[in-house]
Amino acid sequence: HDGDDIFISWDIISKVKGYSKPIPKYLLNGDIQEIFTKRKKTIVLVTHNIREAVCLGDRVVLFSPNPGRVQQVFDVNLPRPRRMNDPALANLAAEVTTALSAHLTADKQ
Repeated sequence: HDGDDIFISWDIISKVKGYSKPIPKYLLNGDIQEIFTKRKKTIVLVTHNIREAVCLGDRVVLFSPNPGRVQQVFDVNLPRPRRMNDPALANLAAEVTTALSAHLTADKQ
């Protein structure tokens, strides 16, 4: 084991950090940013929360429903650490949300 495994259970991390329940989301997001900053490893995060994706990612990739194909890619060029309520982050999240809505509407037609 070389310590580079990124697929680890957040439940295990919760227990190691002394939490009796799963880690609260806001703390988990900070931990992910810290891991990225310290290790400089690629992290693949799958989420349905657009603001979370913009907060944690360098890129946000929108996929089509079935079959899952890349529809659009957004580069996130915001300084780290990022805060969920940052106005620039909220603006980019709104742009991604608008694009997602447009793709979903187009897919239904």
